[in-house]
Amino acid sequence: MAHRIMEQYHPAFLEQELTVEKVKTLYNLGTVHACQFIATMELGRRLFQKGKEVYFRTPGQVHEYLKGMVYLTKEHVRALYLDIKNRLIREEVVSVGGLSSSPLHPREVIRPALLCNAAGIILAHNHPSGDPEPSPGDLEITARVKEACRLMDMELLDHVIIGEKGFVSLKERGVL
Repeated sequence: MAHRIMEQYHPAFLEQELTVEKVKTLYNLGTVHACQFIATMELGRRLFQKGKEVYFRTPGQVHEYLKGMVYLTKEHVRALYLDIKNRLIREEVVSVGGLSSSPLHPREVIRPALLCNAAGIILAHNHPSGDPEPSPGDLEITARVKEACRLMDMELLDHVIIGEKGFVSLKERGVL
């Protein structure tokens, strides 16, 4: 099955939110085997990331870390939670939307940050259209999350938008 996945799908397929129904349909599996498949993928992801400390000092490093998001067909918003030295301590998908937007509320970004005592947050999301230029909605939610971070004595370090044509850092654009 692993061989078939690697032949038929780009490795970024494994970064998608896999549902039991999707796995059952794609691989003609029963419910139990589909659940086992999803659990195995998650365990493998955690195992291979364990022991690797990841630091983010530039938007390019964020893009390199999350470049597989370009293959997602829906807009996903991820939050990278960092300690005081910009070391990744937690990563979370905080919103999944449609083709052109993803509903996001600042509390969905802040709650995990409080749980892991994050000092800083980097937001990242993909544009399935391929164009990484920020929309007015992207700028608005960035401002709202920035304000929520300020109130909680955290820092929104960047918001990186990923598309086929590259990436845009709102910090580099002077928005943050």
